[in-house]
Amino acid sequence: MRNQYKVWLCLLLLVGMTSCTDKSELIARSWGLDLSVGVDKSKLSADEKARLEQSTSILEQFAVTLEFKKDGTLVSKSREFSKWTHWKVEGNKLLLIRDKGNIIQKVKIAELTEKRLGLDFNDGKVTYFNAMNKGEIQK
Repeated sequence: MRNQYKVWLCLLLLVGMTSCTDKSELIARSWGLDLSVGVDKSKLSADEKARLEQSTSILEQFAVTLEFKKDGTLVSKSREFSKWTHWKVEGNKLLLIRDKGNIIQKVKIAELTEKRLGLDFNDGKVTYFNAMNKGEIQK
């Protein structure tokens, strides 16, 4: 019976370590602020959808973009995020780091897939980002 508990404990530890690695791998890419949150496109006419797409493409030039590099560095053209120079995943938290590790902001990862990132900056509201294709991030 004790051996069975040890096996389960080892499996839980391995799953826990794998999930952190998976999150780090998933987050290591470029992300752009999702400008369509809260818009129900199914209720829009074809003309309204076209205008929304046009407006979105214009706004994307000025939107917040984040690039989480595999080496743990963070690049952003956004004034709010440019102060953060490094990142790290610990459990369900994204650590944004600056000043050689002296200042760390812990952000809850609310959603993370290959195409979507949801972050709760400790205000109870989730900010969504969409994965960007290589070369889309503007510095």
